[in-house]
Amino acid sequence: MKWECPNCHVTLQAPTSEELSQKQERHSASCRRAPPHPQARRIEDIVPREILNGNLMTIEEVLGKDVLVTGFRFKESGFKEDSQYLSLEVKVGDEEGVINTGAQRIIPAFRQLSPADLPVLVTFEKITSKGGKRGYRIKPRTS
Repeated sequence: MKWECPNCHVTLQAPTSEELSQKQERHSASCRRAPPHPQARRIEDIVPREILNGNLMTIEEVLGKDVLVTGFRFKESGFKEDSQYLSLEVKVGDEEGVINTGAQRIIPAFRQLSPADLPVLVTFEKITSKGGKRGYRIKPRTS
């Protein structure tokens, strides 16, 4: 007889149902994975649909490419206290996506924009400061 834990997907086997039941009890008492919450809702039921459109992309994936920014939002960071990050709705070629960044050389540029300025075309590049700190910035246009 077999049983699969619904939380961690461990499969237990025993020759009889009684022995399997004992193994289930022992396993359930020590299973480190919490059972799924019965009242949990799907994120799609809570978050507005337009926020979830497109693939999550990284700046690294679009380096050196023309990126059409069609929307942006500033959001409170969950990692740094009293800090914000930038969420960009973008189109790269035929692919639509979202890029989240805390890049300190990109955020100020978008603080100067208003929704009326959109869409805007940008190209991101990787930089290294004199102190060796790495980051990203909007690549300046060359004439």
